[in-house]
Amino acid sequence: MTILSTLSSFVGWTGNAREQSLQGLLTEEPPQNSDDELKTVEKILCEKHVQGSFRLFCTLNKKDQCMNLFDQIQRFYNEDNKKDIAYSIYNLFLKKNSSFKVNIEVDTSYVSLIEQQIKGGIVPHEGIEAVEVLVIRKICDLFTEFQTASPRMRRW
Repeated sequence: MTILSTLSSFVGWTGNAREQSLQGLLTEEPPQNSDDELKTVEKILCEKHVQGSFRLFCTLNKKDQCMNLFDQIQRFYNEDNKKDIAYSIYNLFLKKNSSFKVNIEVDTSYVSLIEQQIKGGIVPHEGIEAVEVLVIRKICDLFTEFQTASPRMRRW
């Protein structure tokens, strides 16, 4: 086996393993015991490809937190004031002291902007408008998909 074919098979294996692990997260059955289910950290993976890459990872401690999170997103989405929506989403997802762990991957300029906002603790007016359309609209798309997903994908 040549070095090139060895590298190719390794890269292929890594890619397949990653894909299988993502599929496992999306299709994994919930625990049978409801008490254990509430104690276990719930993980929801929502993935959307937009102008490169957009991934939202939510780690929540209880089922009611999961439902509350998506209820809040829906409420903010239905509000008229877009800036209020932006700040609300920021408070939910990007604040350091948020009870939700979130990883958002977009174009490097947006990632840099989000990192600056988190470090500063305050969202500049221009900054939140820059991420508003990309982040909020896609979060709402994910929420809609989540609502219509099968119970197996919702994991409760």
